[in-house]
Amino acid sequence: STSDFIPGKPGTAYGTIPIGDEMTMEFDWTWHGRSAPGEWEQFFRVGLDPTVSAGCDGAGSRYPSFWLPGTADEMHVSVSSGILCQKGQRFADFGTISVDTEYHVQIAFDSTSVTIKASPSQDWPNNNVKTQTFTRDATLPEHVGEAAS
Repeated sequence: STSDFIPGKPGTAYGTIPIGDEMTMEFDWTWHGRSAPGEWEQFFRVGLDPTVSAGCDGAGSRYPSFWLPGTADEMHVSVSSGILCQKGQRFADFGTISVDTEYHVQIAFDSTSVTIKASPSQDWPNNNVKTQTFTRDATLPEHVGEAAS
């Protein structure tokens, strides 16, 4: 979607997409500061129906999810990796993010890796783009083709 995302209450679905072996997500994001100092903050999760279970077949699935860890103002991505459904990929190479700065973020994964790229939006794609790649196990076969929201 190219429409503005305005967050609603937790657990609100904004559509569906089939989970693939390879997926790419790209978005612009402005962080306006913490709502709870010292706490993890989740901005979104693309995954299976959270009412099914708390594990890999439900709320634990992440294709991907996007977070801010409680201990640092850094981007944190989580992409399920085989049976490790909540494997985290902390984007420490990017460094500290700044309040009221717009960032352009790209998250791509396939059966062997997750690659995160980001920069301040005005610099994308030519300047100050930080890239970090993590190893990953393939998406569980039973998840491929399932509807994620």
